[in-house]
Amino acid sequence: MRPVDQAAIISVSNEPKLELEFTSDVNRLVDTLAHLQPGGATALYNAMIEAAKYLRSTPGRRVIMMLSDGTDTASGSSLAQALAEIQKADAVVYAIHSAGVPQSVNVQDLAGEFVLKAATDDTGGRAFFPPIFEDQKKEAQHLDQLYRRITSDVRAQYVLTYYASGEGRDGRFKAIKVMVRRPGLQVRSRRGYYSAKPN
Repeated sequence: MRPVDQAAIISVSNEPKLELEFTSDVNRLVDTLAHLQPGGATALYNAMIEAAKYLRSTPGRRVIMMLSDGTDTASGSSLAQALAEIQKADAVVYAIHSAGVPQSVNVQDLAGEFVLKAATDDTGGRAFFPPIFEDQKKEAQHLDQLYRRITSDVRAQYVLTYYASGEGRDGRFKAIKVMVRRPGLQVRSRRGYYSAKPN
């Protein structure tokens, strides 16, 4: 993290919990993560909504970094509702599959993978599915590489702006598609936005 960057931590259990408010203090972030204890069910969609609402009043680029297997067992909200709130917050989602992806398709959690891909594809982010490592040191090194890729990705984004016609300001979802003419380039962008209603 750079001195101008800030991060907050939301844990996921029966209910999402804001473990640490926005801070630039890396030591506090690391200490908070180190003291998290697993337990309870997984209200992932509720946590995504909570993160989106928390980000909405924050200036600057908004990024949600999810470390999850994508499985939800306790939310009262749906994936569609969670994605709508994230779009309204103008946030980009990056995800790392927390359990690792086995080589055998027979034991893969395809539903969880779909959730991570849906969240990242909708917002212009990216999902990573690291392999399972028996060596914890090797696993940590691989995760470090993934986080570095995400960091460089976030810092190398472009912001495109355009003005929609007045007729389009109805509060509904507007689909957008970004394309480039140069061959060989891959574009990742959000799939759309919710237009603001006129006052």
